[in-house]
Amino acid sequence: MLISFLSKERILLLFISSLWIFHFLGFNGHYGYDDMEYAQIANGILQGDFPINNHFAYRFTLIFPTVLMYSLFGLSDFTSLFSVLLASSGVLYFIYLFCKDFSKTSLFLALGITLSFEYYLIYSDKIMPDIHVCLAFVASIYFIYRKYFTSTNSSINGIGLSASLFYGFLSKGTILLILPLLLFFLIKDLLEKRDLKFWIKSALWGIAFLVIYFFSIYLFSGSFSQRFDAIVANSYYSRCSYDTQSLKILIYRISFDFLNLLKFGELIIPSTIILGFALGQLKKGLLKTKTPIHFFSVVFILLLLSSNFMSISYKSYHPMCLDVRHFLYLFPFAGIALAFILSSDLKNKIILTKAIVIGLAYLYFTQTDDFFTYRLIIGLVLIAILFSNKKNGKKIAIGVLLLILISNPIQLIEGAQRVDYKKQKQLVRTALIENPVAKYVITDPVAARLGNYWNEFDSSKAIFVAYDDFSKESFKEERKMFLLQNYASRFLSYYEDSNYPYPVKEALEGNALLADSSIGLSIYEIKEWSSPLEDGKLILKSSNTFEETPDPWTGKKEANQEAIVFEGKYSNWVHEYSPTLKIALDTIDFKNSKKLFATINLMAYAEEKLEGSLVFTIKSNGENTFYESRKIHPFIKSYSKWWVVSANFTIATDSIPPNSELLIYVWNSDKKKLLIDNFEIEIIGL
Repeated sequence: MLISFLSKERILLLFISSLWIFHFLGFNGHYGYDDMEYAQIANGILQGDFPINNHFAYRFTLIFPTVLMYSLFGLSDFTSLFSVLLASSGVLYFIYLFCKDFSKTSLFLALGITLSFEYYLIYSDKIMPDIHVCLAFVASIYFIYRKYFTSTNSSINGIGLSASLFYGFLSKGTILLILPLLLFFLIKDLLEKRDLKFWIKSALWGIAFLVIYFFSIYLFSGSFSQRFDAIVANSYYSRCSYDTQSLKILIYRISFDFLNLLKFGELIIPSTIILGFALGQLKKGLLKTKTPIHFFSVVFILLLLSSNFMSISYKSYHPMCLDVRHFLYLFPFAGIALAFILSSDLKNKIILTKAIVIGLAYLYFTQTDDFFTYRLIIGLVLIAILFSNKKNGKKIAIGVLLLILISNPIQLIEGAQRVDYKKQKQLVRTALIENPVAKYVITDPVAARLGNYWNEFDSSKAIFVAYDDFSKESFKEERKMFLLQNYASRFLSYYEDSNYPYPVKEALEGNALLADSSIGLSIYEIKEWSSPLEDGKLILKSSNTFEETPDPWTGKKEANQEAIVFEGKYSNWVHEYSPTLKIALDTIDFKNSKKLFATINLMAYAEEKLEGSLVFTIKSNGENTFYESRKIHPFIKSYSKWWVVSANFTIATDSIPPNSELLIYVWNSDKKKLLIDNFEIEIIGL
């Protein structure tokens, strides 16, 4: 096998090189939200503007290296990503340190399994601090591992642990999730009366780092707590605000939602195998760490439990938001533990096989899209187990397993080639940024952020603005307006095309100035940013606050009995259908209008995910001649709070049959708890 011809150092170099090659071949673009914020902060600091009230600016391990790269080489994708790629490579180096005293097979497997995880690869080159946090986790645990198995030098280990934790603290607050694991090892050492100097020195160095840090923050900002004040100032409600939502949402978060995260992040099978191995050691003690294989199994299991159950707030029980990037640190430890288990003599084959069968059944009954890939991997793991005592059997099985694991990077590279980020960037730069005409570029939220980043945040020529952030009032006569449509960025924005502002819909009916169907990118010119209310004729305006039933609303009043209201004394509990605005269209004057434009706003309250929709329909003789709806759930940013639901609908008047009726209502199709208030409708003739 290839392994036998490589030294351990060259195996490390092979995988670090593979990581960088993957970046150059498989980079599929930027995330478009937080990463662009970090790039803008770094660029602003270079111009002398430190946003003191933006908590993102205090993630120094990402921000300061990026500022340095911008100052030396200018703003580019590579200078933005350089520190992140270094951190990703650093994680692989620490895996090497963990495994270098063991077989080359263990090292090869640990590095190979880690780099086979799709989301580790995806975030290995994104301008985000999460990979730096991952590096802090592996570095911190390395110095604990070191004191148990390779060196008892309490001074080096102590400062190493403290420096690693401080590095994580400078990266992001997620480092707090390591605390239960540290507490476990501290209690373990206290009970065994060992390594107390290590913990004392770690604590002293940690205090020293924090004193220097907070004193520096005070000198810079005038407040020791400025970073935390910025976090409070920038806080907002989201579906991850588990401390403000119902107990049902919290329970679902720490049960099915977390299992879904493991499945989504391809961790369900490694977790099952590692837990199965640990259960096989019950006679020896579930949390024994006397050998590396047991040490890494315990580390992974405790980090897994901490990821699920630990609160990130001291004021209330608030588990971490379930986004894979927040849990990147799980992947290296899953890779190391799994590598040691697969390359060991495996005396617990029956338990391992049962664990794999359980994982397989879970994947099957949850109908995961990746079932075929998992089935191959599980099958090969079984081969590795069954042939572990056969001559060369395990080597062959492991080799084939690694070939299968390579399928993820290959698929990601193929996907990146289809997205063709470089082509997207070049087309936008050539057609819009390098074009000397001063302009607004109206587009989706992700493309707006990407466009300003590609433009190096220079607003003198091109300003990229999200659809809903542009208005007639913000328009300046000396600038032209263009519309950028990009399939890849619209997909990342989760933007419903049907809810475009009216001028965007109008522009899309014309001919594109530039169109590339291979990547779904097109550019249009917007001659005028018209406002339907100002440029059209108001035909109908009606509102229902549910304090009474106004004309022309119909339907029985489903009054809220729990006094959960947005305004006034009553809201409407939509058990299935809300009160309906029902109008005979022959009774309103739209003869001189080519189109009817309806804009609808209401307040909605839900306590869990639901399938409710805002419906706009035109009926003739009892049959729908026009029907459109908008899902309500995307507007619900956090459960158990009131949120604005806003939508618009357009219909050509010549498509409206005589004797038609217009109906606008909310349909709560799955009949989960949904309350609405302040239902407002305007219909304009254009």
